[in-house]
Formats: sequence, structure tokens, C-alpha cells
Amino acid sequence: IGSIYLVRDPRDVILSYSHHLEKSIEFTFKIMIDKFAREKLDDRGKDEILLGSWSENYKSWRDYNSVKKIIIKYEDLILNPYENFFKIINYLNKINGLHIDEEMIKKSIKNVKFEKLQDLEKEFGFKESSYGNFFRKGKIGNWENELDKKIVFKIEQSFNKEMKELGYL
Repeated sequence: IGSIYLVRDPRDVILSYSHHLEKSIEFTFKIMIDKFAREKLDDRGKDEILLGSWSENYKSWRDYNSVKKIIIKYEDLILNPYENFFKIINYLNKINGLHIDEEMIKKSIKNVKFEKLQDLEKEFGFKESSYGNFFRKGKIGNWENELDKKIVFKIEQSFNKEMKELGYL
């Protein structure tokens, strides 16, 4: 009945995803530009999902009009959690009648703080963390200090149009 698409600056995605895959930045970049990229969902390699390139993935959700949707930037969730979480709850209210409770929104934001998710992962594990900690840093703008300028240039050239559209450039 609807979709919520969360998008993140590809310069930060590459850092997070390369850590998740335990692969180099260069290898991860090749995946991020491959419109036929797939990811294995199990250790036997039987189940896979089609990811596509970062831009193809974004555009496929942006242009998907079969149901109502909203697109939320990860950075906006970090910078303005209440405003953006309220936007999501309001959207869910419109498509499915989800009750809006401002106190529950505040409680939910508190319960999903990144540090809390890291603690829960340490205590209970997390299915996606097969390659180390899934909830690694959760910061925005790490690329400015951690990425080589050459790879930043390649990312910005490869995804220029979409990054401008999203306000990353």
C-alpha cells in the first residue's frame, strides 16, 4: 500500500558498505556503479537480491508510482530526527491509519539512537552483521576525512545528477 525509501549520500555509503562486505573501497565502488549488482543473502549463495547501482536503486524507487511513497534522506533523520520521524508516522497515518502519538514518537527516537542499536547488537546479535558490526558508526560526512579524493571524484562523477537532485552536491 506504500513505500518508504531511505537514501544516503553515496560517499558515506561506500565507507559503510565496504566495511559490511569486508572489501576494499575500490571493489565496493565497482559494485556501487554496477547496475546488475547482486548481494547474497545466505552463506550458500542460493538467495540473492538485485541491488543495481546506487543511482539505479535510487531512481527505481524515485520513479516507482504504483503506490504512495516518501523518500527520506538518512542525513535528515540524523540532523532532525523528530521532524523526519513525524513525517514517516504522518505518512503511515495517511496510508494505513496509524495513530499519531507524539510521546511515542519521542520514545521511539530515543529507543533507536545509534548507540542503543550498537548495544543491542552486542547483546543479541544482528542478522546482517555477518561481516563484523552492522551498526558501525552511523555518522554523516565521514567521507570528508576517510575517503581518498580520487574516489570522491569518481563517485561524484558517476552519480552527479542524482546527488545534485538530492542536494548532496
